Amino acid sequence: MCRAERQSKSKRAVSAKTLKQARHITVNADDHGRRLDNWLFSCCKNVPKSRVYRSIRRGEVRVDSRRAKAADKLIAGQDIRVPPWRHNKAATHSPPLRQETIEQLQQSILYEDEHVLVVDKPAGLSVHAGRRRRFGLSEGLLRLRAGHDEYLRPAHRLDRETSGCLVFARNKPALLALHEAFRQRRVQKRYLALLTHSWSKDLRRVELPLSIVRQADGAKVFVAKDGEGKTSLSLFKLVKQFADCTLVQIKPLSGRMHQIRVHAAHHRRPLVGDHLYSNTEQFAAVRHLQAPRLCLHASCISFALHGRTYCFVALLPEDLSKVIERAML
Repeated sequence: MCRAERQSKSKRAVSAKTLKQARHITVNADDHGRRLDNWLFSCCKNVPKSRVYRSIRRGEVRVDSRRAKAADKLIAGQDIRVPPWRHNKAATHSPPLRQETIEQLQQSILYEDEHVLVVDKPAGLSVHAGRRRRFGLSEGLLRLRAGHDEYLRPAHRLDRETSGCLVFARNKPALLALHEAFRQRRVQKRYLALLTHSWSKDLRRVELPLSIVRQADGAKVFVAKDGEGKTSLSLFKLVKQFADCTLVQIKPLSGRMHQIRVHAAHHRRPLVGDHLYSNTEQFAAVRHLQAPRLCLHASCISFALHGRTYCFVALLPEDLSKVIERAML
C-alpha cells in the first residue's frame, strides 16, 4: 500500500471515529436567531474559539447534516452536530469566587427587572472569558446567581479597559429587541474620554471608514482607503480643557470596534492611556498623569424596550477621577 493510500485510510478511520463520538443538540426556542458561532461558544465554553472556527470551516460542525458558516442564523428545532472537542479541564473546574470579587459584582449592578440587568462594568474585566482570560463579567454574574435558571446575555460590548454602563438581556425577546434597537440606532450612548492635547470646539463630527486587521497579538482598527471599510460616526463635545489634555463627551452613532479611540487618534489626539493607538511621543506627553488604564468611560445609556423607557448613568470611577485631579494641577 502506497503512502497516499495509507494516509487516506487513516483519515477515513479518524473521521469514522469522530462521527461516532459527536454530540447532536437540538436548537431550542431561546436560541432561535442566534449566530452559529456564538451558540457554539455558549454551549462549549471551554473550547478555544480558534478550534471552533476551524471545525466550522472543515465541516466538522453540521446543521441538519449540512455544512454551515459561522454567521448562519439558527432556527429552533435544527439539529446541530458538535464534534468531540477536548475541553480545557482547568477551566472546567474554576475556583470559587473570592469574596472581593463577589462584592465587586454585586456593587456593579445598577438596575434589574424581568427584561434587563444593567451594570457599571469595572475596568480591567472582560465581558466574556477568552483564551487568555478564564473569567469574564458574564461568567461572574452567572456564577453569582448559581442555582437559578438564569438567562443573561450582553446586548452590546465594552472593551476590557473601558468602564461604565453595560446592558444584559434576561430573556430572548429582550435580547432580540435590544439588538434591533442597536441596529436602528435607537440606543443613545454617551462616553467620557480624556484626550491628549487640546480639542477644537469646531471639531464636533468625526466620520471615517474603518477596517479591522487581525494580528497575532489581537486586532487593530485602521482608517480604510477610499471605497473600503465600514462607515463610522462619532459626535464630540468639549467638556473641560486642561493644560495637557482635554475631557470630552462622545456620542457614537455607529458601533464599530475601537471607534472612539481611532477617531481621536486620527486627529492626533489619542486617549490618555491608550497604548495601542498612541505613538511614543504622545504617550510620553501625558505620562505625568499616571493613568492606570485607558481613560474611557461609558457614562450613560438610554433605550426603549417593551413600551418602557430606560436611562442609566454610571458615575466616573475613582481611578479616572484621580487622573482628572492630576490634570487640574
